[in-house]
Amino acid sequence: MPFYDVPADKLSTVIQQAYDAIELISFALTHTANQNSQFNPKLTRFSSQSIPQLSIRDYLFRCSSYLEFDEVNYIFMLIYLDRYLKKAPQDWLHPYNIHRLLFCLWGIRMWMIFPSTEQIVQK
Repeated sequence: MPFYDVPADKLSTVIQQAYDAIELISFALTHTANQNSQFNPKLTRFSSQSIPQLSIRDYLFRCSSYLEFDEVNYIFMLIYLDRYLKKAPQDWLHPYNIHRLLFCLWGIRMWMIFPSTEQIVQK
């Protein structure tokens, strides 16, 4: 349920659930990316030239402050990530590409929620 549909007395619980989801997801993604970094993966179209200074956790929290995402949206993003990695097995999740992949997943998720710009403007 998006934050704007939540009654005021339940808002803190929903926000806490979203923060808990971010903590769990960031831990799993950070662990996976760090494990894969030891294999010296090749750079792909999503790779940056250097590892961003911002941690995955902080990146997720920063982006979530601009988007009204709940924990369900983060789960969908993980599903999209899993689908992408299955279709492109040569692309590994590593510190050079995780931030850009997450940004693309946000875009896909927003497109799935709001398929036209008219729906965004009406909100």
